[in-house]
Amino acid sequence: MRKNLLNISLAILAIVFWDACGSDDNIEGVSGKAIGGSQSEFGLVGTSFTLANLPSQLQGATIGITQNSGGVSTLQINATFSETEKQQLLAVFPDYDGTSIFSGKFRATSEGIQSVYDDGTHFTLVKYDAKVGDKYTAVRNGHTITRTVTEKSSTDDYYWGGMLIKTIKVEETGRNLPGVNKTVMYYNHNFGFVGYELIAEDGSKLINTNIDFTRN
Repeated sequence: MRKNLLNISLAILAIVFWDACGSDDNIEGVSGKAIGGSQSEFGLVGTSFTLANLPSQLQGATIGITQNSGGVSTLQINATFSETEKQQLLAVFPDYDGTSIFSGKFRATSEGIQSVYDDGTHFTLVKYDAKVGDKYTAVRNGHTITRTVTEKSSTDDYYWGGMLIKTIKVEETGRNLPGVNKTVMYYNHNFGFVGYELIAEDGSKLINTNIDFTRN
């Protein structure tokens, strides 16, 4: 059970940080074009995030935006792991340096959200003008990651932050995380990344949570 919880924790790290770990050398099929639009509050320095239902390995972790340069935000997580858990992290993320601080970069604007790599390329997470069926695909470390828009609500039907909001649902496959079949992510054009689900290989939900953010 403890190992399964750590696997879920690793999946959370990978999803929250939008490909934070691993070499950029094996990225293919990623558009180098950044989305336009104005800066979203979601990516401003001083923004901190709260994730409900975290496994024990991530309880007490702090997650927030530490830098924004030219519209590219750096999101950092600071957590505490045992030596055994660090070894398991290294097995999943070959570039893991043994620390308990992880960071990743993304661009969040009024038009959407993208992963941003050190070489300046971008991998789209969502575009707010997307249509159902739109796909964003990249090859990462030999694995083809595909993000597919599967739903786009026309009414306020997703409960978040004490209110109902419209969302775009994006399903990601191909990340090859232990015990995880796919990730379901929810985005809102005003509030950014608002929730996600981790779906197990048997179809059950490993994690189902909202992502809340506050400005310091």
